[in-house]
Order: sequence, then C-alpha cells, then structure tokens
Amino acid sequence: MAVLPPRPLKLTAEVAASLGAPDCAGFSYAFEPVPTDVEIGPDGWLYVSSLPGGQPGPALGARGAIFKVDPWSGETKNVAGPHPHAYGAGRDRQG
Repeated sequence: MAVLPPRPLKLTAEVAASLGAPDCAGFSYAFEPVPTDVEIGPDGWLYVSSLPGGQPGPALGARGAIFKVDPWSGETKNVAGPHPHAYGAGRDRQG
C-alpha cells in the first residue's frame, strides 16, 4: 500500500480570490492527489497517473503527475509532471 504525496500550492491573493477563499493568502495548502489510472511497468513498479486535487481550472496551474510506486515498500517517486491533466499511465511494449 502507498499514499501518493500531496501536491502543495502556495495560495496567493490572486488564487484565493479565484477560489472564493478568505483573504488568508500566503500559506501553502497540500492538495490530495486523485489517482486516475494504474499500470504495472516492466520493472514491476506501479505507474499511477493523478489529478492534483483542488478546483479544476487554470488558477491553480499544472500540478497533475505520474508517480512510480514500489508495490512492496510503498516508496513513491514523481516520474512525470507537473501536467495540467494526467488521465492515463498507459505504456507500450518498451515500457
């Protein structure tokens, strides 16, 4: 089992206003990633595409990613990203 790492974002006054948040800008918020696909790689690791969590749209920027997860230890690495939308972790015969 593994937990994908949070996708932090510093809330500027502009981002807070676009989200309708209170004027408490200046802090970082750890959005929870949302897995969208899981594939088993040729190395035995899991490749997980994820959306970044939070309200969709350009205000929060590109924060989606593809993570590589060791299915035995739960170790997680970001191998691709940030992406605006990571909806699949498909692969071909070469990996």
